[in-house]
Amino acid sequence: MALQNYSQQMAKLALYRQALPPPHPFNLLPCSEIFSFVRIGGQLCAEQTALNTSILTHLTQLEAANDAVYTELLTQ
Repeated sequence: MALQNYSQQMAKLALYRQALPPPHPFNLLPCSEIFSFVRIGGQLCAEQTALNTSILTHLTQLEAANDAVYTELLTQ
């Protein structure tokens, strides 16, 4: 479930990146478009934060950080 949510977030990010015009010093965006991208970025950030919190809560309940495989990977 969490992996699917993460994949959905990455797909959204790719779509928003495609919507941005190519960078150019004389290509200034109108304020309304800038505010729109900031709003969308804020929404993505909030969704990603919720997803990260959900994953962390799930892993904490499983005590995954105390798993021998997990600690072994960290020490390599």
